[in-house]
Amino acid sequence: MRAELVRRMLGRQHIEKFGVLGYSSIQSRLVSLADLGIELSGEDFLRLKPEERPPSFQEARRHGFIVVDPPHTEADFQPNGMVGNVSLDLELGDTLKIAPLPGTDGYSDLPTDLVIDLNDKDSMRRAEGYLQTYHIDAGKRYVLRPGTFALAYTMRRYWLPCDLMGYVHGRSKTGRMGITVTRDAPKIDPGFCGRIVLELKHGGPFPLELKMGLKIGQMEFFTVEGEICAPYDELREDVVERQEYMHYALAPRVQMRELPKVVKRGLESLLYEVVEEEL
Repeated sequence: MRAELVRRMLGRQHIEKFGVLGYSSIQSRLVSLADLGIELSGEDFLRLKPEERPPSFQEARRHGFIVVDPPHTEADFQPNGMVGNVSLDLELGDTLKIAPLPGTDGYSDLPTDLVIDLNDKDSMRRAEGYLQTYHIDAGKRYVLRPGTFALAYTMRRYWLPCDLMGYVHGRSKTGRMGITVTRDAPKIDPGFCGRIVLELKHGGPFPLELKMGLKIGQMEFFTVEGEICAPYDELREDVVERQEYMHYALAPRVQMRELPKVVKRGLESLLYEVVEEEL
């Protein structure tokens, strides 16, 4: 009994020391494709096979950096910006997949005899085919009705290193209005790449307005102890097909942060050619 108590205490101390990343750690690990001298769009870069990625990306991932596209701006790192004490805000992308509610358009098209095999990809994709697609480009909105279930992707793409896992959940502001985010699938594997799928369920009493760029959720980052079997993108060969099947348009690229600040965050060896030119 005493040995078990000691083990639990040591485990708690380990979590407190090596667990979730704080504000400064998240900020120092965030880099963009442009920071690494990569001129490809996030969509095109995602289509590269792991062995086709440039050395700068491989080194950044090996040293624990989180690659993001489009990049964040300096304003995102100010108080009330994108980075909190222990989390990174996630913005809503430009496409939603909505499950029709009784009495709404599309509900009558649902087959009454369809049974989904959760072990069969074709069966699950057939079910997704009955979801209605809505595009909420800049300036547009979608009104989410109470009781609605929706699939969405984040506005940005993320490439996680192999020593970090992400944990996605909702924000208190949206939660108080009744929206739950990825309640049953919050884990983002080490080595993840692409947009993050968000499962949204509206359990509140009032219709809610959704727009592209809305801070819909947040992600915490936890350090991984020991070796993993393989990065997410090497295990999932269909990652591009799954990430792009909703045909997202890339959000406009924003101005990257000044290179000297990138250098101070420890990327000298990755960017020396670009830094020398800019300085």
